[in-house]
Amino acid sequence: KAGTLNRELMAFVEALSTTSAVALNTQRLIDEQKILLESFIQLIAGAIDANVAVLQDLKRAGVPTHAITNFSAEKFEIACRLFPFLTTFDETIVSGAVKLVKPEPEIFHVLLERRGIDPASAVFIDDSAANIATAKSLGLNTVHFVEATGIDLRRELKTMGVAGL
Repeated sequence: KAGTLNRELMAFVEALSTTSAVALNTQRLIDEQKILLESFIQLIAGAIDANVAVLQDLKRAGVPTHAITNFSAEKFEIACRLFPFLTTFDETIVSGAVKLVKPEPEIFHVLLERRGIDPASAVFIDDSAANIATAKSLGLNTVHFVEATGIDLRRELKTMGVAGL
């Protein structure tokens, strides 16, 4: 009996230590997720007011506006709460929802096909050279917008003949 009791006690202690290890690992994962979320929020650059104004003017003029983002679905929801203008696009293709990412051409095709967009009549604006290259290869007009270069998005779009500005 003593041997059986010792084995049962040892099994109990082992199960208890395993449970404690799982709880510790779970808490560690929760802590890591909190750190990642805080980092995500810090990494999001503030909105560029002049560009948000361009978006608002295009919307007021009835110009269709769409977006493609490499956000996960969860992070995009957070970004929308932080930056409500993100909800004003007619459609946003979110990488996490469609399981595709820029610069893969497939994510561009999702938007073009869903909305029936003729690439030659659309303008794609992005800060990534790789995304711009893909958009150009698909026949989209492009603006490679990098804030540090001082590009005036409104002027660029007017030059391209975009209505509503």
